[in-house]
Amino acid sequence: MPAVRTPSDLGLALRSGRRALKWDQATLARRIGVSRQWVIDIEKGKPRAELELVMRALHAVGLTVMVEGTRAPNLASRKDAEPLATANEIVRRFDAAGETQGDSPLPILKRLAVARRKDK
Repeated sequence: MPAVRTPSDLGLALRSGRRALKWDQATLARRIGVSRQWVIDIEKGKPRAELELVMRALHAVGLTVMVEGTRAPNLASRKDAEPLATANEIVRRFDAAGETQGDSPLPILKRLAVARRKDK
């Protein structure tokens, strides 16, 4: 299945999965506990939907979500873009610099965000 990059892509994947099962929108809606209109909206690519419901819908039609570490296209084109890093990589960087002092990742990430705002 092709990569899902937009809400419309997600809607098309969900519709394909539903149709492969020969379900109508009402059947999917009943199985996941939503209205038929919700299914219609998601299949049309509605950008704002509750993630839990989207995940439930994907699971119902036999689809899973796999997140791969790729650069977002809009970041790759920015001159000031830095490589993306995981939270663990950021914590390791702070540890190496002796700045964590036993902090959990969240305060570290908050301090990093504040520092980046000050730099700009």
